[in-house]
Formats: sequence, structure tokens, C-alpha cells
Amino acid sequence: MSKSQYRILFSDLTHTGVGLNADVFPLGLGFVAAYACQELTDLIEVELFKFPTDLNKALNEAPPDVLCFSSYAWNARLTHKFAEYAKKKYPGAVTIFGGPDFPLPEDERKDFLLERPAIDFFIKWDGEHALVGLLRNLFARDMDFKGMKAEAVSLPNVCYVDHSGQYVEGPDHRVRDLMTVPSPYLAGLMDKFFEYPMMPSIETTRGCPYACTFCNDGSALRSKIYQKTPEYVRNELLYIASKKKKSNQLAIADLNFGMYQEDLETARTIRDIRKSSGWPDRIQTSIGKSHPGRILEVVKTINEGNTGIIKLSSSLQWTDDQVTKSIKRKNLSMTQLMDMRRDKNEIQNNNLQDYTELIVPLPGDTVEKHRKSLRDVVDTLGMNNIDVHQLTMLRGSEMATKSHRKLMGLEVKYRMFVGCLGIYDIGDERVPCAEVEETVVENRSMTFDEYLDCRVLDFLVKIFIDSNPFREVFGIVRKMGLSSFDVLLEMRQSHVSRYPALASLLDEFVVRTKRPMFNSLKELDAVISKADYIQDLISGNYDQNEMLTCMGVAFRDHFHDLALILKDSVLCYLKKNQVLNADIEAYVIDAIRFCEDRKFDFRNFSQPKEEEFEFDFVEAEKVGFEIEPSEFKRKSKIRFYYDDEDLSFINRQVSHWGANTLHHLGKFLQKSNSLKIRRKVVRAF
Repeated sequence: MSKSQYRILFSDLTHTGVGLNADVFPLGLGFVAAYACQELTDLIEVELFKFPTDLNKALNEAPPDVLCFSSYAWNARLTHKFAEYAKKKYPGAVTIFGGPDFPLPEDERKDFLLERPAIDFFIKWDGEHALVGLLRNLFARDMDFKGMKAEAVSLPNVCYVDHSGQYVEGPDHRVRDLMTVPSPYLAGLMDKFFEYPMMPSIETTRGCPYACTFCNDGSALRSKIYQKTPEYVRNELLYIASKKKKSNQLAIADLNFGMYQEDLETARTIRDIRKSSGWPDRIQTSIGKSHPGRILEVVKTINEGNTGIIKLSSSLQWTDDQVTKSIKRKNLSMTQLMDMRRDKNEIQNNNLQDYTELIVPLPGDTVEKHRKSLRDVVDTLGMNNIDVHQLTMLRGSEMATKSHRKLMGLEVKYRMFVGCLGIYDIGDERVPCAEVEETVVENRSMTFDEYLDCRVLDFLVKIFIDSNPFREVFGIVRKMGLSSFDVLLEMRQSHVSRYPALASLLDEFVVRTKRPMFNSLKELDAVISKADYIQDLISGNYDQNEMLTCMGVAFRDHFHDLALILKDSVLCYLKKNQVLNADIEAYVIDAIRFCEDRKFDFRNFSQPKEEEFEFDFVEAEKVGFEIEPSEFKRKSKIRFYYDDEDLSFINRQVSHWGANTLHHLGKFLQKSNSLKIRRKVVRAF
């Protein structure tokens, strides 16, 4: 006999071993739950979960009828461990997975499910309509999911294997009218998450017209774009602004925000909400790859009167045409990007954050091509926020398929997914868990040693270029039409050996890059299955992200050495290019002192400083420090300080990310608005 109401637990779990790893509201799962509540009304009672502790408590309090899990690369193993426990404790409960962490080819999907018998059904692509269709079938059968499988029932987007190992996959389906899906915010499903330091997230557009092979949104099925109305988006944002408590940030889940006409309306709404409430002071999103004029207008509108609320970004991944062709990537052209750079220089006192992402090593990549991409973004485009990611195989992407790996000659090593670990109560047991990723370290045109060489260059860019810690010095290099990136090559080739602390840091970076990599999954599993090892990682005894850890060491312990080696490298580079004179040399020496006074100091960021200089850096900042030194040569006394708003922001960030370990420091530097942690300057009279 059918039940009057079914208990459904919706879980989008995050690891919590070293803080909240996925610190965003469970938006995708929220849409699925909200639509289920709308369509099934009194048949179901639902609850959403983000934290393993809460889910474990709910599982032990009462048996669920259905467990719905969102599965991503950063929570896949944790999610499956809970599914295994639930199936053992409640064999009649139905486990339904959804999300992007699912292979593309049917044969690989079948193998995936056969290896994970705790998954009863996996919903590919959009989950709202598919889950409701599956639940209606289950309810009609009094939850006899085994009988349903035995009949090989085919439902849109639903995939499973039956008791005999036969694979069944329903036809592809997408939600074409997003307005049929109610807002999980307005439905009250998200209210409890405002009590935690997590970012609210919204979606205004679903789908991506691009076909990048490394991305699990690159499928042709996802290429059609569907949108929500400006009124829907406005109502969600107003609701979030009225409920906000623990986060000053907003995530926009769109894959190409800013390139659609409707995004201008969203930008105006955000601007107006900021004026009335001061929220948000940081937005995380993926900026679009076409319509550069519109993108710039969106960014300008949101940042009105402020800097760094949203970054002007272009995730290029690569600038070599052959490489971008091999990954089916489409970027804004260099001409379009240069036009954007000229336009943005007219706004916000040249303080806009230019963000880009690169990936190494992509198919067809070489050391020289990698250097060219770095030179393009650093010099030609003048980017000041640059992340170079290691290429990771994502289930659901074309690149991760067996056939594509073989075609492109991609070789991988296995490593723990940074920050995705912990020891959790699952049932009555304490269970260590860590996520795993496949990192590409070789291709047919790049060896592992060459890959490491590229990573060292990436590290130098991260230290000296990213977030503009030495903008005052590199400005004069740009003014002369020379290459800031070539300064770093000069540094590495001719000067590092004279600074033992920095030479040691670069060597340590290579060691830390290689140490977490394993040749086989079996080898890695043998390590991360040990509770003692996971506990050591949680305690900070081992680093997890070598880039952030070594960057934290560099800025905390070696900033003076960084300044000195940069001074030597710049002066030598300018001399080799026959442009060095007495005024330029004096300016570089003065600018180095200025950078040291202005830097963020984790140990003391509340006390202002004052110092005298031979050059007027306050005036030089108005033109981005791209100056002729002799025109700014006048003695000036400068005060370095933070205002109350800056200090409030810094204290919130320290409170959120912590300050006890190098991992915490690295996350603070990565996640903070660099314009707000750099000291302001004013003439001291």
C-alpha cells in the first residue's frame, strides 16, 4: 500500500576537514528539490543537507525513503560512502545520484555504475524533470525499485544497471523553460544555510554554447541557452540581501555571465542592492567569451564607485591557436581583448582587476607555447590576476574519455583533491575520506620534467605579477615597451642563485609539486585511507596546495628578498636593453621600498606607516605607475594605511579563512580582494 508521504533527503555534501571546501549554497540541488516540492506537493517531505555531520544525524534518527545526492569531483567519494552506509542500514531506501561527475560514453557509464552498487539510479544532465518522473514511477510501485529495474523501464535522463548487470539509459532531456522551476530561496529551502559562512549562489542562464573538451559542460546537448526573467533574478537577489548574515560574497553559477543582454539588467539590480545594503562586496562567476563591450559594461555597472567587486576576466586557458583548436575552445581574440584593455583603462583609476586562467599541459602544449601564453597575458594584455591550473581529467568531459586520452597521448598521475578531505562520523564509525583527481603531467609534446619547468614559471608569475604586489616597479618596464615576463626569465636564469632562500623555495616548490603525485590509484588509496595521514593533513603538518603554500611562505618570510631580487633583475634587464639611466635606477630603488611599505603584513596590518621618498608615488599611481621617472622626481612623505572599511574586510577574511597555518594564509591571499588588502597611500603633511 502506498505511503501518504515519503521522506526524501537531498544532500550536496562538502568536505569540512580543513574548513568548508565547497562554501556555496547547494543551488543545483535546491532547484531539483524545489521542483519536486512543487510537483509532488503533499506526497513528500524534504530536507537539504550540506554538512556530513547533519546528514549522519538525520540518517540515524529515522529511515529515509529516498536519498538524492549531488556528485561533483570535490565530493564524489564522500557522497558514495554515505550512500553505502544508507543502503546497508536501510536496504529498501532508494539512492539517486545526479551531477556532472558521470562519464560520457555509455560503456564507461555502465562500468561506473557497476563499480558503485550503492547507486540505484544516476540522473544525467538536468535533474528537475527527470527526478520527478522517476519518483512518480517509484511511488506508483510502492518503492519497488528492483521490480522497476527488472522491467528495464526507460525514463528521460535516468541511467541504471539491473540485477543482472544490464545497463539502461533513458533519452537525453533538458529543461527548456527555466521559469517552470521555482526559486529554492523563495520556497524557503535555503534559509538554514544563511546561518553558515557560505556564499549564496544564483543562476540566471543555463547552458554553454562552447564545446571545450576539458569541461563537463562541453557536450553538444548543453549548447542551447535557456534564461530566467530579470524579475525572477531580481526577486532572488532581494531575498538573499534581506537574509544575508555570514557571507559578504555572491556566486553567479552562469557559465558565461556578462555576454547576454539580460546580464545588464542583473548588473543594475546588483548595483542598486549594493547601494542600499552594501552587499555583496565580492562576486565569483565565469565571465563570457564574446560580446566584450557588453561584458565591460556589466563589470563597470557592478563595480560602480568601487573596485574589485567583480573581476574583468577572460578565462583564456591558452593563447596558441593550435592548442585552442585541439581543445575545441573559443576565446575572445587578442584584438578584442586589447580593445577591452584600452576601454577599461578609462574607468576606475586603472584599478580594475583583470583576471584570466590558463591550463597546463593541454594537448599540443610545449614549454615555448606555455611561455608565449604567459607573455601574452602578462605583457600584451596586462593581466594582474592570473591562475594557471594543472589540467585535471573531469568525468563527463570529452577529454576524460578513454578514446580521447589515447588520441591526445595524455599521461596522468593521481593526487588528492586539495582541501577535499576529512574524518567523518558515518553511522557509528569514524571514516577517513579524501577525494582524488587525475592530473595530466605529460603529452606527446611535453615531458614531465618540462611540465615541472612550466610550473616553476607559473609560480614566479604568481608571486611577482598576480595581484600586483610590485606594480610600481613593473609599471616602468611597461612604459618602456619591454616585457615584465622577460624580467622573470632574467631573474630565474641569472639571479636566483645569489639568493639562497629563494633558490631553496623554488626547489621546495618542485618537491612539493611532485610529492603528492602517485603513478597509480591503488598507491594513492593506500595512503589516504589511513586516518593518521588525513589527521596530519587536517592539522597542517603537510601542505595540500603547493602553489598557495609556497606563495604564503614567500610573502610571509621572504618578501624583502623578493624585493631585492626583483630590483637586481629589473636593473640588469633594463641595462641589457640599453634604457637604464640614473633617474630610472633611483626610481626602481625607491619603488622597491614603496612596495615593501605597502604590502599586506599578516603580523601587523593595523598600524599605519610613514616614509620619505625621492619620487611622488601618489601622483604616479594615477597613471598606473607607467611613468617617465624624471617627471615625478620630487621629495614626498607618504602615509600608508587602511581605512575602517578595509580593516573590517580584512578581519572578516581572516575570521573566515583562518590564520593559523600556511594553508590558511594561502587561502586568504587567494580569496581576498587584493585591492582591499593593499595599503592605501596619501601624502603626509
